[in-house]
Amino acid sequence: MKIVLVSLHRSAAKQMPPLGLMYLAASLKYHEGFQIVLLDKAIDPFSSDSVELISTAIIAENPDILCFTTLTEQHYVLARLIARCRVLAEKRIGIVVGGPHATLASE
Repeated sequence: MKIVLVSLHRSAAKQMPPLGLMYLAASLKYHEGFQIVLLDKAIDPFSSDSVELISTAIIAENPDILCFTTLTEQHYVLARLIARCRVLAEKRIGIVVGGPHATLASE
């Protein structure tokens, strides 16, 4: 099973590493049958081209499960990105969203 962990941020400037996803990846690597890919991507929330490029890169990994982490400022662009990933995926994929916004505003 291939699991793609995706961290989004607003700029290509040096950011904190996506520690939550890195902890998850470290834990999952000890289970047999999981292939883990960690993508750390800069996304422009106002650009549909950015959503298209990143969703294409994500689906090119051919994931079975997508895991995203998000902050409040990114939740609208993340919703567009997830919708586009679902369209591009040729198979049914599981999608998990975590992080501060998903935890505090789960609806």
